[in-house]
Amino acid sequence: MRVGFGSPAERRDILEWLEHGLRPGRAGRLAREYPILFRRNPSVFPITLFDGAEPAAFAMLWAVHVRVGVHRLRVGLVSLVYTDPALRGRGYGRRVVEAAMAQAEGLQLGLVVLWSELESFYSPLGFVRAGREDLLVLDIDSIDSAIREVGLDSPAATFTIGSLEDPDWSAIERIRSQRECQIEMNPDEFRSLRSIPDMHVRVARDATGVRGFAIRGRGDDFREVIHEWGGSPAATLECCRSLAEALGPEREILLLGPPGRSAVPWALRRNGARLIRKPLGWARLASLEALSEDLAAFLPGSAGIRLFRMDPSPAGEIRVTSDRGTARVSSRTLLHLLLGSDEPTDGMNASELRSLLAPALAPSALEPLPLPFFIWGLESI
Repeated sequence: MRVGFGSPAERRDILEWLEHGLRPGRAGRLAREYPILFRRNPSVFPITLFDGAEPAAFAMLWAVHVRVGVHRLRVGLVSLVYTDPALRGRGYGRRVVEAAMAQAEGLQLGLVVLWSELESFYSPLGFVRAGREDLLVLDIDSIDSAIREVGLDSPAATFTIGSLEDPDWSAIERIRSQRECQIEMNPDEFRSLRSIPDMHVRVARDATGVRGFAIRGRGDDFREVIHEWGGSPAATLECCRSLAEALGPEREILLLGPPGRSAVPWALRRNGARLIRKPLGWARLASLEALSEDLAAFLPGSAGIRLFRMDPSPAGEIRVTSDRGTARVSSRTLLHLLLGSDEPTDGMNASELRSLLAPALAPSALEPLPLPFFIWGLESI
């Protein structure tokens, strides 16, 4: 097992091996799809398991700070988990995922998050379906109706809808910076995302500049999904309409958004867009010490909050202490409470934990749990 690349030549060989398995016949594709991951970056940790001298399995860990409101969560994102087809069935995939988890704990990351449909693989490793994302099924009629509705609540505006031009990327970065939740990226990292292939961008401009944007597709992912959008609701909806028209009348287009009552998805829902509610991510607890420290900032009324493992298994019971007492919950219940979930949760233990955190949850009507945690499409790996 090796964390990092032993040499530039090894990096090249492993990348070619990955591309042969994941993007056959498309040399250089992975590096273009994941520009932050395959450049020199102290926050990125490639993990390779070798069988003899040859790579057998791989995983990538990206250590990030997720800004949620005015606070931050230390999170690890895992991607590109791959085992050579000739060597599957030997537990190599599990070993690289566990190595990524060990690396995350060593880096003091409180949570690890990934995206996959392989429930039979990740669930036994202690990962839990958690979080809430809204997927809306759109058509031109529902978008047009939403545009008319939004127009009633705001002064009439005429936008010019067009494809991305070089100066627009800075405007998109500025609009994104106003979000409640986002991964912190430096300007150079964000600029590198501009070159991701198969990304369809629309921007809405008026006399003052860029007022909204929407993005569909990025590499092999999100081909029929608007995964990034922002700006004024009317401008954003006009951009969504342009992307839907370009995709064609016979194909569905989806819009991915965070939970909550933000103007764009709610206008679409009120005007006939169909909601698909399905958690897309998997989460697992990593460093409980780091998570305790991060949660103390979110929950100032329970600054003494501490999390402890009651047994070493990833899905084991967690003891939560604060200045109000102690509660015991499963890892699954804790993740559902922190990140939100539509799946059944151990109600009694969740209520006990909420009671433990009561000073932080009242008297505000806007509870800090579940956290408004959401990964946008450009941030997703």
